[in-house]
Amino acid sequence: MDAERYQSFLDHLTEVAAAEDEVIGLVVLGSGAAKSRRPDEWSDHDVWLVTKNGDAARWRTDTSWLPEAERIVGHFVETTHGRSVIYDDGHLLELAVFDDREVEIVRVNDYRVLYDASDIAERIAQRAAATAAETAIADPRYPAGRFVTQLIIGLGRFGRGERLSANQLIRGFAVGSLLHALAASDVGSDPDVLDNLDPHRRVEVAMPEIAARIDRSLQHPLAETAQTLVAIAHEYLATPDGPLSIEVVRALRAAIDRAATEAGPGSSA
Repeated sequence: MDAERYQSFLDHLTEVAAAEDEVIGLVVLGSGAAKSRRPDEWSDHDVWLVTKNGDAARWRTDTSWLPEAERIVGHFVETTHGRSVIYDDGHLLELAVFDDREVEIVRVNDYRVLYDASDIAERIAQRAAATAAETAIADPRYPAGRFVTQLIIGLGRFGRGERLSANQLIRGFAVGSLLHALAASDVGSDPDVLDNLDPHRRVEVAMPEIAARIDRSLQHPLAETAQTLVAIAHEYLATPDGPLSIEVVRALRAAIDRAATEAGPGSSA
């Protein structure tokens, strides 16, 4: 989506919000907020609508008020509050609709308030500050521990032949936990660009060498992927003051060897 159409989309939403008595706030998130990054041709729209108490359900289910509604081909429930709206060219609108009393449950980083009829800007600012404080005090021992556990469980399932589950655990969850642990340990040349709500975002900018190693490893058989992840954990996390010990790294390597043996030669999961 080009920049003009992207902004026109937001303008339409803002006009609707301002015209409807039930709506008290409209917030755009992510790249649409144009803070740490600006939208590009690959950006979706990530939007929160805030309504008076009791009115949110209707706005979640009705798509007629959305921009270019005639081009909507999919409308899917994602969470209690969230819906994914798909347009015929593959453009995605991630929409969440909250009652007034539900604003205090959100977690948010980059945002921009487009319409405010009930101190929404102040309340979202408080939630952004709370989110930043919550993520800033993250202890790397916790994601490092999750990385170890997820890797071992994934290797066990790999050895058992549960390849899909093993891929999800190792190439998905364990990678995310490792990135979270690295970020919490201040690893990287530009850690401030990382997304504090999603450890996978912009790793290529903050940790280019690590990102490249992980990306290459994801193209290899699963045991080799695991070996690369453990090598990175050993290098950056198993330091004198780091969250992992050499003994844990050795245990992970033993688990990789056992899983690779159990899976048999030539395995390419």
